[in-house]
Amino acid sequence: MVPVSVNLSRASLYYKGVTEEYKRITEIYNVDPKLIPIEITESAAIKDDVVKDAIDRFHENGFSLQMDDFGSGYSSLSSLNLMHFDTLKLDKSLVDFIGEFGGNRLIEHTISLAKELGIQITAEGVETEAQVRFLKNIGCDSIQGFFYSKPVPSADFEKLLDKNYFGGNPSKIDLVEDHIYEFNQSYYKPALYSFVVNLSKNQITDYTEYGDWVTETQIDEKNYSDGLKAFVEKKVHPSFKDSFLKLLNREFMLAGYSGVDETRIAEYKRSIRDKMYKMRIVIHEFKVPDSADVWLYLKIFSISKED
Repeated sequence: MVPVSVNLSRASLYYKGVTEEYKRITEIYNVDPKLIPIEITESAAIKDDVVKDAIDRFHENGFSLQMDDFGSGYSSLSSLNLMHFDTLKLDKSLVDFIGEFGGNRLIEHTISLAKELGIQITAEGVETEAQVRFLKNIGCDSIQGFFYSKPVPSADFEKLLDKNYFGGNPSKIDLVEDHIYEFNQSYYKPALYSFVVNLSKNQITDYTEYGDWVTETQIDEKNYSDGLKAFVEKKVHPSFKDSFLKLLNREFMLAGYSGVDETRIAEYKRSIRDKMYKMRIVIHEFKVPDSADVWLYLKIFSISKED
């Protein structure tokens, strides 16, 4: 069974007995209400007792509630405290800023807050592969948008399901992304930068936030070894340069890799916009099925600013 959400207008929510009517329909067709998520726009939900009562009754009848267009209004955070939503749907206006430093940070921290509150996250209006990869790697629960499909008539949608259009055999890139996604579920925290390296091919990929790293450090190399040396020379504090280069040296890591997923954590100091910060780096080496390549996933956090 594939869940299909229903988007309710404010007017529908004021209709007396709307929750009971939807419950009656699910009983007629013997469908679990959990498979019919109810979407309510953020603007309709804010500070409205009638809407809050409707939301409570939908929950009592077994439906899940999704806040649509989250981030497009002015009272988003207060609404999370006032009403119980199971899912937040990030508005396209937020997704469009993926790739910019501030936009990436905003979405990362929104997802982090949602997870702390036990709320699922769906990103709306996703149109590019770069957006998909970024969202997957920071722990977004589900993604919708033109990247997967434009709106289609119900008959065409049924044909897509019959052809298993949304399934299929995963590619190597998909397997790498899935591995990183699973890793982030157990080690999730908004990072300053994160990117992936194919150690076997000495190649930095753009599966995650490589663009941020390049913008901030003014490094254009996708060659991992050259990029690492340039980064250390420009940004890492002199007392940490040698140990940092040795720790992340490609040949050193390949020679020491045991074939089993390995994760290490180290700290160093670096400059960001002419100020010195204490940093923490998570170093995760892994392989994926059907590939002999060794991959490296780096997450870099700012711990504190040095005086």
